[in-house]
Amino acid sequence: MSDHADHADPTTSLDHRLEALDTAIGDLRRALERLRRRLDGEVRTRRLVLVEDDGFERVVAAADGSSGALTVRARAPRARAGTVGVEVFAADGREDDRAHLGMALLDDGDVVAALDVQAGRRATVWIAGDDPGPEPGPGAAAPA
Repeated sequence: MSDHADHADPTTSLDHRLEALDTAIGDLRRALERLRRRLDGEVRTRRLVLVEDDGFERVVAAADGSSGALTVRARAPRARAGTVGVEVFAADGREDDRAHLGMALLDDGDVVAALDVQAGRRATVWIAGDDPGPEPGPGAAAPA
């Protein structure tokens, strides 16, 4: 019967394993620091959502390749239903359509007022009850 202590593999010794663990932790710390430095300057994504602890989407920033929108919402107390919000949007022009940007006021997701500016044209303002309603911006619901 052989004595394991006499034939122990040096790569399995506790000292070697602790040294390897220390090296791995150092590598992870350096990688984490590189990631932090990279993220400090810029985060790239197509949609960014800031949520409350209960999951309520407070702020949404989104881009879809030809338009972008920033939406901020507020909600009524739990005893009452509903949300209100504002959406700022910009959309590239397409063929016969001009580039435009604007702002829409939302009540439970419906557009109730809007300001729209198209390249080379006068701005238009629309408030619910006026006809015709505005073309909804990217991500905005159709007028109520």
